[in-house]
Amino acid sequence: MSGLRTCLTVALFLCCLITGTGLSVASEGFEKNLRLKPGQSFSFSPTEGLSGSVIEVCCEAAGSKRARSPEKCNWRIQWADASGRTVMRASVSWGNTSWGDQFDRRFLQVQVDSVTSSGETVELLSVPVFKDVNLYGGANTLVAEVCNGRIVFSVGSEALNYVGEVVFPAGAESVVLDGNRELTVDYIAWRADADPADMLLSGMTRDEIDRYLAGITFTANSPVGYWEFLDRDTDSRYAELGGRYKLAVIPSKLLPQGEAYSRGAYAVLLISGEMVNGSRWRPMMIKGCLEESQFDRHYGLTWIDAMMKPVENETSADLSDDGAILTLNFPLMKSKIRFARMQ
Repeated sequence: MSGLRTCLTVALFLCCLITGTGLSVASEGFEKNLRLKPGQSFSFSPTEGLSGSVIEVCCEAAGSKRARSPEKCNWRIQWADASGRTVMRASVSWGNTSWGDQFDRRFLQVQVDSVTSSGETVELLSVPVFKDVNLYGGANTLVAEVCNGRIVFSVGSEALNYVGEVVFPAGAESVVLDGNRELTVDYIAWRADADPADMLLSGMTRDEIDRYLAGITFTANSPVGYWEFLDRDTDSRYAELGGRYKLAVIPSKLLPQGEAYSRGAYAVLLISGEMVNGSRWRPMMIKGCLEESQFDRHYGLTWIDAMMKPVENETSADLSDDGAILTLNFPLMKSKIRFARMQ
């Protein structure tokens, strides 16, 4: 995933809520020096689910040997739903390209399969890895990182090799480690991040915003009010528009957690119009903040992209002299987005 290109969702993000990566660790765990016999397993369920998790398993399986094809010796990570039904598994096994041939090469095989409700497996990924892995004795580390609806796999011994990525199965809530040989598990570690969508909930309703805006006098010097997408000037090499939004700008002190905000920030809330990653966005979610500056009608801006990650380097916003146009500036992305005040 490119760090240069981001989907601009015309959604702002309150900088006082989230800092750094925009994520906080909700649960984590670590177990070491486990020994599992064939048929035994180790399982865990992060308290926040698996929608934003990283799982790392360093494991050695007994009995790996040369074979004409991927051999039966394997260990695996399995993902299960709330009922305990396996929905996906990632297996580690071994094989040889041309067993008995002078040009034979040993490899470690990572295979990822989805599992249907009837128990049938569907291969999603099957990759042989030849370098930076233990091909007979010795432990290998398998890493599975879930982010934005996809799961990325890496494997290795001294260094990790990127294996590939697949769509993360809906409803997966727990993880099981097992194998068909005796397993020596050096360690298994996991971390589940709090869902950034939960951190964007404003606690406000549309009726509350309507009542507040109906009771104030609008001025050209304030961004407070309703805004709708007008136009944009974006560079597709760096940014793509993620929606044509309607937004509400209100003083952040009106929010239930508003006392935590400083410098007279204005909160920006989503009303409608989300497209990119739209299933995760809801009306009245916090979309960002505008901070007062020493210049009239010019504001510091904190923004969040389509995947709910903050963008705030050199970003700013400007209100036109007549207070009718709000322009959001992203100079590092060579992009601007304009909103018109709704009457």
